[in-house]
Amino acid sequence: MIEFSLLPKTGKKVIRKAETRDLDAIMDIVWRTVMLLQSEGNMQWGDDYPTIDDFSQDIDDGTLYVCETDDEILGFLCCNQIPPQEYGTVAWSLPTDPALIIHRFAVSPETHRKGIGTALMKQAEEVARAQGCRSLRTDTCSLNIRMRLLFVKMGYEKVGEVHFANRTQTFYCFEKMIPELK
Repeated sequence: MIEFSLLPKTGKKVIRKAETRDLDAIMDIVWRTVMLLQSEGNMQWGDDYPTIDDFSQDIDDGTLYVCETDDEILGFLCCNQIPPQEYGTVAWSLPTDPALIIHRFAVSPETHRKGIGTALMKQAEEVARAQGCRSLRTDTCSLNIRMRLLFVKMGYEKVGEVHFANRTQTFYCFEKMIPELK
């Protein structure tokens, strides 16, 4: 479990593996995130994805992390070594090496720009190191400017584009090398 303090006037934030008891709070963040994204014309997420079944499976697999303070979930991130099939067309730096893939990542809209996304991304880097992955990979809708800016801030580089079934928009793929393991 990782503990950190983002702002001096708030309590400790903890990043830990998600548990089944967290599902309602996670789905509430998903719903609020979908409303925000769609208000901006971004159809990255919707009624069909991500679902409670996706998160239940992530919890069963031990790959979903939450950031919380005072028993309130502020954000979440799933990371594993299972790439979407669409990633096969992308020119990754180390195409044959195992990479940690970041999936299903959101921060409660009310807590944007408080360091929660950054902390969750750092958690993914720690997981990558622990699993011996030399890179992290992820994607986001081309219209998701907040996520694109976070990826760039965290040292990710855009390496390609993909299209997912049931989505009309282009998704940008990003990669970050893990310096200690190059």
